[in-house]
Amino acid sequence: MFPLHLPPWSPRGDFALSDSEKAEALADSLEGQFQPVTAPSVPTVIEMADVALESYLQTPASEPKLTNPDEVRDAIRDLKVGKVPGPNGIPNRAL
Repeated sequence: MFPLHLPPWSPRGDFALSDSEKAEALADSLEGQFQPVTAPSVPTVIEMADVALESYLQTPASEPKLTNPDEVRDAIRDLKVGKVPGPNGIPNRAL
């Protein structure tokens, strides 16, 4: 295995020269960027879910916009023939 040589590193303006100094500087830098996430308590999460669900249920549903045959035909015409088929395996050329 080849030895890994890392150049001096200066995360805060002072240079880390030894491998251990570089490792410590990297650890300090990462620790400053990534902080643990504090999870809310279970009752708080349940309350948030209840509020969101209640809001959703009180919002009147809008009628879905229906697609007409002309829109489907236009969408099929716009497909590129040489593309790989999707999950259904039907090639665009067949459509």
